[in-house]
Amino acid sequence: MGDGPLNVRAGPSTGYGTRGLAARYAHVPIQCYEVGQTIAGPYRTTNRWNRLTSGQYISHAYIGQVWGGAVSRC
Repeated sequence: MGDGPLNVRAGPSTGYGTRGLAARYAHVPIQCYEVGQTIAGPYRTTNRWNRLTSGQYISHAYIGQVWGGAVSRC
């Protein structure tokens, strides 16, 4: 992830409450992605939100690299 900490949210937009923070350069377990609010971040501008294995979300705009292959849609 890019500059952080990054807000971890309850849903795929900034309108959802913050449920925690992910540290800068953290490795976060991504389960799948959903389409939501468009965000301009340090790596891209996108409407893709990654759902973590905990069921919470982070914008893909802040993700520099995904390990383990492509992430499928939820």
